[in-house]
Amino acid sequence: MSMTCPPDWQDKSMLILSAPGPGASGVTANMVVTQATPSADLPTDPQARLNTMLDRQVAQMAEQLAGFQEIERRVDAKGDHALAELRVDWHNAQARLTQKLTFVGDAQGGFIVATATTGQGEFDAAEPLFRDMLKSFRID
Repeated sequence: MSMTCPPDWQDKSMLILSAPGPGASGVTANMVVTQATPSADLPTDPQARLNTMLDRQVAQMAEQLAGFQEIERRVDAKGDHALAELRVDWHNAQARLTQKLTFVGDAQGGFIVATATTGQGEFDAAEPLFRDMLKSFRID
């Protein structure tokens, strides 16, 4: 799919993929991939940059999501490819959710963000599939 837009507009395309149906929790496993342009006031050191960005993401999620808990954080900013992973739990009125957000630095100084979601208790079984999906990701 493509669409012509004015030259001053930004492409905020999203890739949304979902399992064929819900798991036992009633939540349909899914992955949403977006592009993010970090704010200009982030530190220049890659490790500090990622940690500051994650701190802000966590603060925003904690304000907006019921029962929010940061479960795990991993940052690897060595070499050419910045990578960070953030695993969180939270709930809405329908279900308890687990999400893993994966941030990968892109060539323009921004990030590709992949958010994998399942019902709590279902994530560990789905994680190998999510990892395989991420390994196959390409930008054309």
